[in-house]
Amino acid sequence: MGSAHTLDNWLREMEQQFDWYGYNSDAERVAMAAAQLRGTALDWWHALDLEEKQLLRASFAEFTRALRKRFQPVNSAQTARLALDQLTQGAKQPVHDYTAQFRRLLTAVPSMSAEDRVHRYVQGLRPAVRSLLLLQDVKTLDEAIASAARIGSLSQYASHAAASGSSTAGPMDLCALTGAEFSTDDHASDGDAASSESAPVTRNELRQMHQQLLLAMQNQRRSEAGHRGFGRGGRPSGSGRGTPRISGLSKQQVRERLDAGSCFACGKPGHRKADCPNKTADSKQQSGN
Repeated sequence: MGSAHTLDNWLREMEQQFDWYGYNSDAERVAMAAAQLRGTALDWWHALDLEEKQLLRASFAEFTRALRKRFQPVNSAQTARLALDQLTQGAKQPVHDYTAQFRRLLTAVPSMSAEDRVHRYVQGLRPAVRSLLLLQDVKTLDEAIASAARIGSLSQYASHAAASGSSTAGPMDLCALTGAEFSTDDHASDGDAASSESAPVTRNELRQMHQQLLLAMQNQRRSEAGHRGFGRGGRPSGSGRGTPRISGLSKQQVRERLDAGSCFACGKPGHRKADCPNKTADSKQQSGN
């Protein structure tokens, strides 16, 4: 037990063994943990007087507190709190990795209240994830982690879709990803309403998140299209590099439809030229003639 992390890891291993062997009482837990002490920790345990040992045997929490007092630096909890205050989710860091770092630091601050844990965890998330999580009104750290993981998966999905240039992502794509179900209308049955209220993210909130993610994707594509259409100093590039040539459309019209995500055939959003209903109708009319 030479460091704070060593003690924290050892205590976590003890908790796993308690669950495995079914040790539920404090007396059983302390007896098993004491039997696993080695080196200076074992010397410390044997040096305790009988009265102090009896006190520690009656409460595993007191036993843990005594171990921390003896083998962790006095400022370990304060150091962990400072690290938690500075911990933030990186720009490309998955929610899972941020959560793992947060939990690792939290083990050194057992006295932190439930409200403080939730507040600190939420504040460290990326702004986009944090703003959506605040809509959930979570009460516990476990609820916050579960909701953040789901929002993070939605953000990852949006990033992959934007990187691949997809402009046709819709609610059913999100349903397949998250396991959620959308109703085609705005009014769900009583049973659906009950199930959605008990879920970490309700149907309406998930739809709102989806719309916000789609908007972010559109803004990103618009920004990328703007960079492709302009050269150094913000002047239009003469080569028009990155702008495809579409028969019947000028380069400016092609750029405008790219930015708006509109069809190259009819100019309306929501579908590609290959799937244009007007084009299909014209083809059918020509074949009929």
